[in-house]
Amino acid sequence: MEIKARIGELFNLADPNYVGLNTIEHAFKLARPPPKDLMKTAKYRKRCFDQIEGITATNKELASEVERLRRQLEAADQERTKREAQNQNLVGQLNNKELEKTSLEAEVTRLQGENSRVTAECGRLKEDNKKLARSQSELQDHTAKMKDDLKILKVNAKRHLELLEKRIDLLINYLETIRDALR
Repeated sequence: MEIKARIGELFNLADPNYVGLNTIEHAFKLARPPPKDLMKTAKYRKRCFDQIEGITATNKELASEVERLRRQLEAADQERTKREAQNQNLVGQLNNKELEKTSLEAEVTRLQGENSRVTAECGRLKEDNKKLARSQSELQDHTAKMKDDLKILKVNAKRHLELLEKRIDLLINYLETIRDALR
């Protein structure tokens, strides 16, 4: 009703020929038909009021829809803020993982270099081991040859010693013979 009164005031200001609803109702009460212009204005006014009531109802529906959408928007905004915080957290974790990955890559590179050095050292040690095995084999061969030579030397020394002993015995016998002859 308040809206109708305000619209009535607007019609009064805008149309000098406007006659209020009270005048029309008064004319009906007196059983006189209202003037024709009055009827047109009243129909127009009634149509406007009907439209306004429809618009008001629509506005109320729209206002409730706007309020519902505003609440949804606030909820969505809160959710977005929460997700942004989660995303920032994930970005931080990702940056930490990237740093960790970089340090791990550096460690892998260092270990690969160390592995190469160890592999080279292993190859050198294998080569040294082969040389040592050859030297050991040569040493064993030389020791075996020396043993054989020592056996031969022992046998020859024994023979020479026996020959010397025989010669010494012969010399002693010869000297005894000479001494006996000189006596």
